[in-house]
Amino acid sequence: MTKHDDLAFRLIGVVPLRYVDCFDADGAPVFTLDNAPLWDFTLATLCHKEGLSGVIVAYDDDRFLPYLEKWTGKCFLLKRPEELSAKNVTVLNVLEYVAKALPDEAISATHLALFEQTHPLRPDGYLTEISRISSANPESIVVPCKTNKYTFWRKSHPEEALERLSGSGETADVIMLQEMLGLGAVFPVHLLDGNVSFTDDVTIIPIQEDWAAFDVSDMLKNPKVLEFLSKYFVKSV
Repeated sequence: MTKHDDLAFRLIGVVPLRYVDCFDADGAPVFTLDNAPLWDFTLATLCHKEGLSGVIVAYDDDRFLPYLEKWTGKCFLLKRPEELSAKNVTVLNVLEYVAKALPDEAISATHLALFEQTHPLRPDGYLTEISRISSANPESIVVPCKTNKYTFWRKSHPEEALERLSGSGETADVIMLQEMLGLGAVFPVHLLDGNVSFTDDVTIIPIQEDWAAFDVSDMLKNPKVLEFLSKYFVKSV
């Protein structure tokens, strides 16, 4: 990873890893493909890809180290504090910590992109595209979203009546989008100041349903899904 460069546009990918999400009670990785932990495939799709200036793995437990040793020199390993693994902590809190740690680690970045290990697949050219969009709109948060074709009922407060929200499948003039931050949402570093706000300056990238569906955390340990992913990935990890 390049360090001490000028602050022209520089996009760094961040992969948060939390021990409780990644390992079973016996200490083995929860998800494996071809005998490799799932995050290996996520990292393999990010390292040495056009559009990213580097990759930071924000892990929370030293028990990751035997598995991450192979990525030394390809990724920057950053151990985050224990409190950032609590249940009420979000991936945005982790990004905020990474942004704050950049100067101490002598890493220059203008933007951070979030890549969760449960999304091992991304459309071809996606990294190049988010880099292009972020570079052209440096103050904008870039959010990948999929179009939601279903109808939802919402209640803002317990005493309020339910409100029916109809999606694009029912009314063509209504667009409902579901954000997929873990696919590669991009945040300007200076906005990661402990109070991230999704203001009007947001750029939406539409993601096709089939790509957005590959969230392994939702699929649990479905053997058919893992079999498909094993066939999809090149055995180069």
